[in-house]
Amino acid sequence: MPATYTTPGVYVEEVDKGSKPIEAAGASMAAFVGITAEASVKAIDPATGERIPVESVLNKATLVTNWTQFQNIFGGFTAGAYLPDAVYGYFSNGGGACYITSIMALSELSEKDASIASATIPPSRGKSKVFTVSAKQAGVGGNDLSVTIKADEKGETFAMSVGGETKSGLTMKKGEGFVGDAEFSAVTLSDLGSSMPADGTYQLSGGGTSLPSAADFIGDVAKRTGLAGLEALDDVRLVLCPDLMVGYDGSDAFKERVKAVQTNLIADCERLKYRFAVLDTPPGLNAQQAKEWREYVNYDTS
Repeated sequence: MPATYTTPGVYVEEVDKGSKPIEAAGASMAAFVGITAEASVKAIDPATGERIPVESVLNKATLVTNWTQFQNIFGGFTAGAYLPDAVYGYFSNGGGACYITSIMALSELSEKDASIASATIPPSRGKSKVFTVSAKQAGVGGNDLSVTIKADEKGETFAMSVGGETKSGLTMKKGEGFVGDAEFSAVTLSDLGSSMPADGTYQLSGGGTSLPSAADFIGDVAKRTGLAGLEALDDVRLVLCPDLMVGYDGSDAFKERVKAVQTNLIADCERLKYRFAVLDTPPGLNAQQAKEWREYVNYDTS
């Protein structure tokens, strides 16, 4: 519609000539498949004010739009998983909404699936143990915890530190300051004796997790699990499996597991034609080793 000029003056009118260039459509919707700390939608318990799980999203593709929402559902960073770090980097670098499929939630593993890291605290005198410190969460994450014991000047009480938490004035005698009543967010105490603990720092060990199999990653189309569960999502353009390399030991069996999952992922992307697979090499490779890995797996795709 022509402009209406109401006063004298010089006016510049821009007139479109020809067709406007086609703008590229967004193609950055990503889907991450792997390991998380948790996998459930939470709600506030009106009685206690605590967040409690109300719906499991384990092995269900779940749309999240920001890092805070990811933390609320999947629990944030955790040892033994690369997926949370990958998602954090995705959002930090301007990524929009993405899908998360957690094929393993570390906090929900049973004893048969994961072992708990622990440390035995020795006495300041004698040979009997004082107590055992165990990680609350099973899996390899507990191996990162350590316990520091420091007795007071009189040697009657002691301080105990785990991570950023420190409890002082503790004693092995029941009553005020009894160590058995101390609560830590990351560990529990058991097998309490009566002797004073020896000063020192004690590393927890023995935590482990059964890694997801190739079949766990690949999933099932009918059940909509794993990578196969993404087939019904038409808006996914990038697919990633960051945790495929968790626990990589260089063995032939592990290499074949990686190759099986990545080959399946590439085949899915080629069949659907509008998706791209983001593949990881084993950790710690230099440029030459990465080239040799590419030759070993022998993927032939463009």
